[in-house]
Order: sequence, then structure tokens, then C-alpha cells
Amino acid sequence: FNAYILSAPAIIQALNLTLFILVTFLFAISQYWKISGHMMATATMATVVFFLQGFVTFIFIPILVFIGWHRYYLRHHTANQILVGAALGALVTFFVFKLYGF
Repeated sequence: FNAYILSAPAIIQALNLTLFILVTFLFAISQYWKISGHMMATATMATVVFFLQGFVTFIFIPILVFIGWHRYYLRHHTANQILVGAALGALVTFFVFKLYGF
């Protein structure tokens, strides 16, 4: 299994590592604080698009705002939980993709 994963294209390896780290963070943090997984996933997707397509990422800004507002409006999260979820998703993705040379 490891040989199969390590022989995958770099983009797949980077995505696998990113998702592994984010799910680990999400599980660990959610034991004590309800971080927004929706925002984490959307920010991750926006960051991946940034690395692959450049500034087309601006398409995701209204989506991020809408999802964040929706989570806040429905009182599923506080503003801090939404912001931390988005920041963690974007930062982890950014650093992993930089590590892989994107």
C-alpha cells in the first residue's frame, strides 16, 4: 500500500498528506472546541485551486463568505471557529503544497 501511495503523482501525494493532517487536526481540536470542518474543506479546495490555476481562486471568496455566514447564522459555529477552520485549511494546504514544490 505504501509503495502504491508513494508512486502516485505529486499532486495526489500532496492531497493525501494535506487531508491526513487536516483530519487529524479536526479530530484533535474537536475534542475540545467545535472547529468548522465546512470552512476547512472549502478553504483547502480554494488553496488547491490557487496552486493549480492561479488567481481563479477568487471565485471561491463568495463561496467561503456564504458558507461562513450560513454556519454562523444557523448558530452551528462562532465567528472564531469559522475563521480558525478556514485559516487552518488554507495554511496546512499551502505549506504541504509548497513542500511538494507546487
